[in-house]
Amino acid sequence: MKLKPSEDYYDLLDSYKELHKEEGKFRGISLVPLVPTLMNITKENNCKTLLDYGCGKAIPYSKKECKSIGLRKPVQELCNLNSFDLYDPAYEKYAELPDKKYDIVVCTDVLEHIAEQDIDYVLTQILSRSNKVVFLNISCRPAVKHFKEGKFKGKNVHISVFDPSWWGHKIGNIWNNFNHLKIYTLCDTKEGTHATCIKKEKE
Repeated sequence: MKLKPSEDYYDLLDSYKELHKEEGKFRGISLVPLVPTLMNITKENNCKTLLDYGCGKAIPYSKKECKSIGLRKPVQELCNLNSFDLYDPAYEKYAELPDKKYDIVVCTDVLEHIAEQDIDYVLTQILSRSNKVVFLNISCRPAVKHFKEGKFKGKNVHISVFDPSWWGHKIGNIWNNFNHLKIYTLCDTKEGTHATCIKKEKE
């Protein structure tokens, strides 16, 4: 059965669209400290095509703006990519999800913003667009931002805060349908970062 998003998915999406209108919000800069890790992953797995799923305003990919956030070059050049695409359903410029596959799909600071009942749907979208590798970064603690309007007014924008073991189980269950992929996961907690890699055992 094909998974479908819930009403909460669309309610949250509307709230994020409103937050995007505020200058400086969701610029995609959570990717910046992860760029060295991403560079290693793309090199190790010979990834030449990339999709950033939930890219925000995608400043790390901008040749004009990347230096303002501490990158000497845009991500696509640092990772030596041949091509890349950007997707964020809450930002009109990148709101269309390409219907093709990539060597690597990157998703940072996204999954904790998704209602629990929609996490399987989003993870399936992510994994179904990769040929080789998925790189996930998930926050396991509340954010600074709160919703100002809509159904979730007053609630923390990290609507799904779970510990690394919960995420590991959830991601592993979805991976069972895509076990040709290698999945790198970084879960950020108050105690530090928990890193895991799910991959098929060598025969």
